Amino acid sequence: MSEAQADRAVQVESVDAAVEQLHWGVKLLIDHHAAIPAITLAGAAEEILGKHAKASGTSHSLESMIASLAARGHTKDDVLNAANSARNFLKQKTGAPSLVLERETEAVQMIARAFANLLRLKRFDTVEMPRFLSWVSQTRAELS
Repeated sequence: MSEAQADRAVQVESVDAAVEQLHWGVKLLIDHHAAIPAITLAGAAEEILGKHAKASGTSHSLESMIASLAARGHTKDDVLNAANSARNFLKQKTGAPSLVLERETEAVQMIARAFANLLRLKRFDTVEMPRFLSWVSQTRAELS
């Protein structure tokens, strides 16, 4: 592809853009051990895909977690804040100037949530999901 072709304006569907972000998040985590950008890319994908899932009449990946933890006395806001604290800290200035992160764990969880939202949209055309699942089972079995 020439430089002129690469810079040509094309219509981009938000779900397709989210899938590309998600795939790059997986590649960065697995191939480059770059958890921070993996969290931000997967976090963007998770949010976009979750909104599409909700708009299509299905739930997003956090709704079952919210329901489960609400039964134990946690509020929806508490669950969302805990689940999204790493993503929000990395993409926008919020609160303290630093945050203690289990970077790889946060990346794995965010990628898993994004893939869960993608599946809720009946999108099975992802080449990175099997590789991600295999990598998690081999290197982070406690998370699978």
